[in-house]
Amino acid sequence: LDAAKCKHLDQNFKDFLSHEIQREYFLYVAKIAAEKQFRDKLFDVHKRADGNLPFFHFKRASSHLKFESGQLSVKITAFDVLGSFFSLGVALLFGFIGLAMFMMPAFIKPIVVIQALTFYGIGAFFVAMAMLFAFQTFPLYSAKLINKELEKSHANTTQPTDEAAAD
Repeated sequence: LDAAKCKHLDQNFKDFLSHEIQREYFLYVAKIAAEKQFRDKLFDVHKRADGNLPFFHFKRASSHLKFESGQLSVKITAFDVLGSFFSLGVALLFGFIGLAMFMMPAFIKPIVVIQALTFYGIGAFFVAMAMLFAFQTFPLYSAKLINKELEKSHANTTQPTDEAAAD
């Protein structure tokens, strides 16, 4: 910031430096690398959501967000949807297997302590893997929330108001 006050630097470099500082702060705070116009659109969508769309959804869905020709859009491919359903299915399967492993020691009589610990360990592994696969569905969910908000705001701006229809 001290460099921006230096009288030996020309205004173009000071503007560039200010822009880069803003970009770095935004990256530090929001964990999204974005230029000014993209940041402004993200702020605009977040503001129009009226608190219904927390900002962490933008970070989570950053791989689905596109900024072209001054417009923010969400790109969800069939592969994204298929991958999300696959992850959800595997998460459910692993979750059920993990729970079954936790219950197994109750059904085996007599059971040695090492066998019970083995079942609990395998169960914990499957539950952890289920959580990992479930987390893989979060970016698509966030992208759908953002897309819904964009469509809602787009519908509000393209539909004529009652006053405009009366003219």
